[in-house]
Amino acid sequence: MGNFVGGKGGDALLAVFNTATSPISEIVRLADFPGIEPGQKFIVRAFSANTVVDMGSLGDSDPKSISLTLDPNGWEFFTATRVSRAKGSYVGTVGLLDKIAGAAAVVSKKITAGNNWGRGGVEVRVKALGLLGTYIYLLILVCLR
Repeated sequence: MGNFVGGKGGDALLAVFNTATSPISEIVRLADFPGIEPGQKFIVRAFSANTVVDMGSLGDSDPKSISLTLDPNGWEFFTATRVSRAKGSYVGTVGLLDKIAGAAAVVSKKITAGNNWGRGGVEVRVKALGLLGTYIYLLILVCLR
């Protein structure tokens, strides 16, 4: 079951349920999420497992996937969040970590790249209380002589 929240630049939600009487294994790909546009970089957060995976972009030559096994009556809830490049890093907001559909609580988000000294910012407005999760991947280049 899938949904998309937040309009353009928003987040895709995907719930996977096992209604069988035995365990099942599934592969979740970025293409399984509704509203995902090619050429944008995404991370995916699994709520129950509390993990984050860099999924790359839809249409990558080497697509990434998430493997999961669900027990009978088991479930997992995924949130795919677009990450933006800001100077030497990638930044994204996955929403409220303590809520299953925590991305739906995000009203707006703004990422600023900053100046040459790396001073940028992430501004997020939410409509509920909880623990806000932000993904920051720093690209650091070290030159040794």
